[in-house]
Amino acid sequence: MEPELNVFMTPFSVPIEKAPDNLKVELIRFQHNSILKDRYYHFNGDLVSFYKGVKQQDFPKLHALALKFLSMFGTSYVCELLFSFMKLTKSKHRATMCDSTLQSLLRIQTSKTIQPNLSKIVQAKQGHPSH
Repeated sequence: MEPELNVFMTPFSVPIEKAPDNLKVELIRFQHNSILKDRYYHFNGDLVSFYKGVKQQDFPKLHALALKFLSMFGTSYVCELLFSFMKLTKSKHRATMCDSTLQSLLRIQTSKTIQPNLSKIVQAKQGHPSH
């Protein structure tokens, strides 16, 4: 995995002979692209911003490699976020919470695009029928 990571991190300085065989041809074309090289140095180590400008149709293998490594960090961030939220939620004061409730809370916490219909939830889950 180290040769792939080197290509991802420093695509313009990694020697072609040290690159994985399946990336060598694309990497040669990539390293000779002066526009991409200028963008790389312009973003000064911001790999997310740099790889956003790499077109999939021009460099499909390098684009896929970038997605692979960029998604790794994104998913580890979400895992850490979930673990922290779970630790706060399932404290000693809420130790009797069942797993299904915790799972629902974690899903809500990580779903930024879904807006819960709170009035419908409250009506469906009313604690006591007289209220």
